[in-house]
Amino acid sequence: MSLPAQHALLSSSARAATAASAAEAMGVARNEALAILCGLSDAGLAEEWRSGEWLLDLSAVPESLASEVSPASPAYVSGVSALYLRGIIDQVPSEVHVVSEAPDRVVATSRGAFRLHSMPARLVGGFSVERGVPLASPEKALFDWAYAACASGRPDARLPEADWPEGFSRDEVGRWLAAVDDPRLREDVAAAVERRLVIGRR
Repeated sequence: MSLPAQHALLSSSARAATAASAAEAMGVARNEALAILCGLSDAGLAEEWRSGEWLLDLSAVPESLASEVSPASPAYVSGVSALYLRGIIDQVPSEVHVVSEAPDRVVATSRGAFRLHSMPARLVGGFSVERGVPLASPEKALFDWAYAACASGRPDARLPEADWPEGFSRDEVGRWLAAVDDPRLREDVAAAVERRLVIGRR
C-alpha cells in the first residue's frame, strides 16, 4: 500500500470516495486505489457504507451525508427528518428524508436508509448548514413534506403531531407555494400545509 497516496486521500476534503474518485485524488491506478480503500477499511479508517463507495469521515452523522447520497445536485435534509431534528415532532423517522433534483428512490447504506424526494430545481432550497447538516427551515420542511406527499398521490398522508415554533412564517411557505407551476398540485399542497398547521396547533 502506498502510504503517501493513502495520506493524500485521508487528508483531502472528500468525505466519501469510490475507487475511481480515489484514484484521481491520489494519482494512482484504479486497482491500486481499490486496494488502498480496502486496506483502510480493514484498518478501521474507512467504511464501505454502500456498494462501491467508502466513507472516509467516520465521525459523520447520517444526516450530514445528504450531499454524498445525492452528489449531482444540492441536497438537504427535509420533511419529517428536518422536523424531528428541529424538535417540531417527537417521532423518530425510520429513514433520513432528503430533497434534491435526483429521482425518487431509497438509498441503503451502513448508516441507515436515505429516502430521496425529487423536486424541480426551482423548489430545491430553503435550507442552511447547521452543525454540519444541510437542514431545511421549519417552513420549507413542511412544504417539502406536503409537496412530496401530494406529488406522489398521497395528499392525506399523516404527519406526526407537531409543535410549530413561534415565528413560523406562513409567508415563507406561501413563497414556495407560488413557485409550484401546476395549479392543481399547488392547490393540493397548500391544502395539505394548512391542514397540518391547524392540527398542529390544537
